[in-house]
Amino acid sequence: MDNGFNASHKSCIACGDTQANPISLGLKFQSSENNTVQCRYKVQEEHQGYQGMLHGGVAAMLVDAAMVNWLQIHGITRAMTAELNLRYHQTVAVGEQVDVEAKLVEQRHKIYRLKAKLSVSQQIRVSAEAKFIQAPNTKSA
Repeated sequence: MDNGFNASHKSCIACGDTQANPISLGLKFQSSENNTVQCRYKVQEEHQGYQGMLHGGVAAMLVDAAMVNWLQIHGITRAMTAELNLRYHQTVAVGEQVDVEAKLVEQRHKIYRLKAKLSVSQQIRVSAEAKFIQAPNTKSA
């Protein structure tokens, strides 16, 4: 399935093409029948904060990327995170497989509210809610 990338997003640190950005995590989100997007990611040692634990900023990036991918897969391009609220329920260990999922909660004009979660074995470790705004198309010089 097309993951909704557009040319301006191909070098994303989270879900960009690893040929365009060799340090991208290369996350690949897929749509599901319950109108969510999902991906699975194995926590790498280089993404730890405290010894043996996923860095909180990387966890935030994962849930943010899920929400952006929901928008892109649904044809909403160039949406920017305007507000991001996170709750860290439990730590995530290096080596764990995490499932990242996002869904739309509400849309008003060009403002989108989404929720996301990062889970290990169906246990929520991080939950997030965010607002996105659709940026106007700009021409580069």
